[in-house]
Amino acid sequence: MAIYEKHNYKDPSFPIIFHFDSKDTNNDIFFPHWHENIEMLYFIEGQARITINQQHTIASKGDLVVINSEQFHNVKLVGESCKYYCIIINKTLYNDDNELFQTIINDKIITNYINLLIDELSNKKENYKEISKHIIASLFLNLKRSFKMTEEELFLNNTGHKKTELAKSTIKYIKSNYKQEISIDDICKHLGFTKCYLCHTFKEVTSQTIIDYINYVRCSHAQKLLLTGKYNVCESANMSGFNSMSYFSKIYKKFFGKLPSEEIKNSI
Repeated sequence: MAIYEKHNYKDPSFPIIFHFDSKDTNNDIFFPHWHENIEMLYFIEGQARITINQQHTIASKGDLVVINSEQFHNVKLVGESCKYYCIIINKTLYNDDNELFQTIINDKIITNYINLLIDELSNKKENYKEISKHIIASLFLNLKRSFKMTEEELFLNNTGHKKTELAKSTIKYIKSNYKQEISIDDICKHLGFTKCYLCHTFKEVTSQTIIDYINYVRCSHAQKLLLTGKYNVCESANMSGFNSMSYFSKIYKKFFGKLPSEEIKNSI
């Protein structure tokens, strides 16, 4: 779901999150989110549409996607499948001068550093943490030298900022009230915007409707309850803001590809 993503690190002295992702038509649910640390996606197969602060671009094999701090972003599959490495680097590992980098980078020098970093983080040989920190330092020096945003790119990024902040405020309200009966009118009244403008802006920024987002937040909470084995379908639905069992089952299957009752069976 579209949220502020707080990062937790297993080793605070080595604040890096690293994993390999594979997307296909069966697991293409990836709701927009934002976080304070820089994120890099290195594509090794297929294509994806990257949306950052309402700006869309296509990433292909060999491309490095840089998602700057606080940027609202989403990854959507293009074609049958795609594969990429995800590296999230805490600000403490590079000099954060509030500089913004270009979104798509396909450069031999940068690619070389990324491959070296992926190799160290994957194999975890002796002293890999110290070596990785040195690679990151060199990587960012080269990014600052050659791939800072242009004036035009900065303008486009800032243009989407106000709308992005409105979408974030909408998300915050929904996450605080989804267990209750809420409507779009309630959100508009709370934020002080017209229904037409709010709905249009939220869809433009997140690629989701407000209703879809509310339902997804509710279904995600219901899923957590179901997987504990402590609550039945009816209890999970009621505790997540649903009043109709048939509607809950329909929406749940839409997002997770299975009925709530099947979720219970699978957890057992």
